[in-house]
Parts: sequence; structure tokens; C-alpha cells
Amino acid sequence: MKQNKNRFLWIIAIAIVIAVYNVIVFLLFGNKERMFWTSYIFTMIALIVPLLVTISQMNKDIAPKKTFLRLSLYMAIPVYIIIQLIVGVVLMLMPDSLYKISIIIQIIILAVFALIFIMLLLVKEHAERFDDKVEGKRNYIQSMIVDIRGMRDHALDPQLKKNLNNLEDAFKYSDPMSHESLTTLEDRIVLLTAELSTIVSSGESEAAKAKIKEIEEALAERNRKTKLLK
Repeated sequence: MKQNKNRFLWIIAIAIVIAVYNVIVFLLFGNKERMFWTSYIFTMIALIVPLLVTISQMNKDIAPKKTFLRLSLYMAIPVYIIIQLIVGVVLMLMPDSLYKISIIIQIIILAVFALIFIMLLLVKEHAERFDDKVEGKRNYIQSMIVDIRGMRDHALDPQLKKNLNNLEDAFKYSDPMSHESLTTLEDRIVLLTAELSTIVSSGESEAAKAKIKEIEEALAERNRKTKLLK
């Protein structure tokens, strides 16, 4: 909600800049030749395109850490606007005979920032996929921890409680990241944990201790392979 509010304020700010820019340039520049219209069109592109980009990213995360060349989307937009505003106004003051040079300069500025915007959006999309993957693995580990805590609360054997506590720590300190090739192994750990829950509920302490050891071995194998596949 707060992010959307900030972006809404950002959209209003760009809209105000567009309005002020139009009032100023049309009041100050009476002789509107090709140089004026060329610079005016490129400057309006610099104002409208970021506005559309911001609107398209509503309800989406644009975290500062999602950067390209240490430049985030929110940093690139004002930099592009300021550069084009300055260049556009300066070129409006130049002789009309230089309008072709004006077009080349402003096309280069537009192309550079268009490439930066595209790269930033690609980086953001990749970061979002990575974040979703990390969150899914964290949920997997957290789910295991919650299940084991429930078993420990129901266990009557003090040694079994201690073993379950050690197993919880093993999950807690496991790497949340993984690899697609380990899906079968992780599914096996889930199945073993479900079997452990049934054994603990039945009060079979020795069988439960044996199952815990089996889970710890599978988890250790998973962690070793996770480290190797990084």
C-alpha cells in the first residue's frame, strides 16, 4: 500500500513537470521552428515514457537492490528526465539549421536510456523469480520445522525430545536454496518426516529415533549436494 502511494505521488510529480514544462516553453519560445519541435517531441517522450513505465509497475516491487550498473529503475527515470530537459532546452536555443544534429543527439540519449530501462526491467524480473524461488524454499524449511516442533511437544521420551530438537536445528541451519535436481530427495525428506509424525504419535520412541537418524542423513545429503551445485 505504501509503495503504491509513493508511486502515485511520483506519477503526480511527473504530471506536474509535464504541465510546467509545456507552459514555460510555449511562453518563452515564440518562434517555433524545426529545432523547437524536435527538442519538444523528444523531451515529451522523456516525460511520458517514464510515466507509463511507473504506471505499468504499480503493485510491483521495484526494490533498490534490483539494479543494473548500480542504477535502479527509480534512479534511472529522473536521470533521464533531467538530462533530456537540459539538452532539449539548450538545443531549442540553437540555430534551426542544426536540427539534424539535434535529432541525432536526442536519439542517442533516448536509445541509451531505453536500453537501460530494458535491462533494469529484465534484472527486476529475474530478481522477482529468484525471490519467489527463495521464498518457496524457505517455506519448505519452515514447514518442516513447524512439523517437528509439533512432534516434540507430543513426545513423552526425554531423549526423543532431545533428538527432535536436534533435528529441528538441522533444518533451521540448512541452506534455504536448493537445485531442481534435488526435488526427489527433498520430497523423500517430506515423506520421511510424515512417517516420523505417525511413529511419534503412536509412542514408538525407538522407531522414531531410527527415523530421525534416517531424516538427518537425507538432510545432510541434500545440504552437501546443494553446496556442490552452487
